[in-house]
Amino acid sequence: MTRAPWEDRINPVRMALEQALELAAQGIPVFPCLANKKPACRHGFKQATSTPIEVEELWRASPGVRIGVPTGEASGLFCLDVDTARHPEAVQWHERFAQQLPQTRLHKTESGGWHYLFQHHEGLRCTSSKIERGIDTRGDGGYIIWWPAHVVSIEHRFMPAAPVPDWLVEALNPKPVHTLSYYASPQRFADAPRRLEGILTKIAEAREGERNAITFWGACRIGEMVLTGELNGGDGARAFDALREAAQRTGLHPSEIRRTIESALR
Repeated sequence: MTRAPWEDRINPVRMALEQALELAAQGIPVFPCLANKKPACRHGFKQATSTPIEVEELWRASPGVRIGVPTGEASGLFCLDVDTARHPEAVQWHERFAQQLPQTRLHKTESGGWHYLFQHHEGLRCTSSKIERGIDTRGDGGYIIWWPAHVVSIEHRFMPAAPVPDWLVEALNPKPVHTLSYYASPQRFADAPRRLEGILTKIAEAREGERNAITFWGACRIGEMVLTGELNGGDGARAFDALREAAQRTGLHPSEIRRTIESALR
């Protein structure tokens, strides 16, 4: 019988499958990915499995040379992706905070960055440069490439995943902004403080992909409150300071916030 190309033991697909089966035997769900790190199978990480027969069937139907592992509840893992190879800001962040990260599983990535693997933490999802440019996270709804299967490095750290440190959870899910201290002056409109707090809270809780739009919306609303007299000049200035702080907590850079506010006030 003629062997399929993927069945050749030196074939990269076969090599990936063998290592995927080893991970599956440890209870880690896997799925095939292409060389460009995109899923090889139609439904991506949603098809990940730790059942050996299903792993083989998945690779047979959708050959992949890389191994993908879903993050979040599916695998019990949360990943802090530090791209020190491409972003100097990530290098600076890593130099500053690496010592505050607990001893946990660590993978050296193909590009020269780092994957810190922690235990799954409810409420932590995927982010891109939220805490700093070049610092991404992968939680519920995401996946990572399992680099030890593809990159030989003495810098991998094979140990149990530690809990996500509290300070990192807080950085990713900041508490709602408290705004009353920003506008203590008497108001002509009794509901102005409540309305402003609602605006700023909505900005602070904006998710990636909607941050600029919600910041623009908030700047428009605060501008209207100043124009209509709901906020006097001094309180309006403090309200915009609060808006900038709320937007920064979502991961927007000050220059982006400034441009968004200027655009809203034209």
